[in-house]
Amino acid sequence: MASAPGQPTAPGLVGTADVPVICATCAVEHAAAPAVCAICADERQWVPADGQQWITLEQLGATGRRTHVRELEPDLFGITVQPKVGIGQQALVARHRVAPAPTTHHDEEPH
Repeated sequence: MASAPGQPTAPGLVGTADVPVICATCAVEHAAAPAVCAICADERQWVPADGQQWITLEQLGATGRRTHVRELEPDLFGITVQPKVGIGQQALVARHRVAPAPTTHHDEEPH
C-alpha cells in the first residue's frame, strides 16, 4: 500500500537502495528503511504509538518544506528546514578561509 504524497510511509516499509528514507520522528536519513531507526532505538527517544515511519526527500518537498540558510555570525551558517522535520535540528557550517600558499621563486639562486 503506497502512502499519499507528503505522508510518512507505513511502519515496516523497506526502502530501496536508490531512494534514501528519513525517519519521520527524528529526521535522520538512512540508505534504506531498517526495522528500527538507530536513533529512535535509544530508550531515551520517543517513538509514536503507531510505530516507526519513514518519508522520502521527494515526499518532504511535496509538503512545501524548504531549506533555509542563515548567517549566524561571520563565516558561521545555520541550516534548517521549515516547517521543521523531526525534532527541528539545525546543521552548522563553518567557512574556513585558507591563506594563499607560499610562493616559491625558481629564478633565485640557492644560498
